[in-house]
Amino acid sequence: MPKGIRLFGALLLLSAVPAFAAPTSNGRLSLTFQPIVESITGKAEQPFMNPGKNGTVFFFIQHDCPICRTYTPTMNQIARKYQARGFKFYMVYVEQLLTLKQAQHHSKEYNFACPSLIDTRHELVKLAGATISPEVAVFSPDGTRLYLGRIDNDWAGLGIQRQKATKHDLVNVLNDIIHDKPIRHAVTQSVGCVIPSLLPSSQRNS
Repeated sequence: MPKGIRLFGALLLLSAVPAFAAPTSNGRLSLTFQPIVESITGKAEQPFMNPGKNGTVFFFIQHDCPICRTYTPTMNQIARKYQARGFKFYMVYVEQLLTLKQAQHHSKEYNFACPSLIDTRHELVKLAGATISPEVAVFSPDGTRLYLGRIDNDWAGLGIQRQKATKHDLVNVLNDIIHDKPIRHAVTQSVGCVIPSLLPSSQRNS
């Protein structure tokens, strides 16, 4: 059986099982089902099946978003530093029509420090509640969403970039988790490119 058909079958089988986050008693989101997405290696992957000891971090990106490009060095730096501290990191492409070849080329061009996933069906997007790219979501090892928002405050608004970030939200969250401290802000506002809604199936190949 061709590789592409095998992958499609695996994705179709798992997509028949709902993937969503249910609210817990503390108002946070907890993973109810295991989402499955495609990695840029062409294989199906379930990122929550083998989480980091301290948690899993998803950077939601679009390959043609200018603000995502400016954050690449920061995302890579954080991933390299905190992978050694018990976190797993993933870049998540959110464009529905992005091809595997485009994602592979982009990931290689920017030399990402962590694996890249292609979330064309927005399973991870919906699970995290992401609406902007770049945006970052941090989940605990048990699948509870601990943080959603900006990486830092480098961008004050669209077209307004600071000379230097003064608030390092993601780093603060990761350090709070490591030191078993309450997370100061569980949600912050990201600045970037809006994640487009999924197209109806009738328009995907038009």
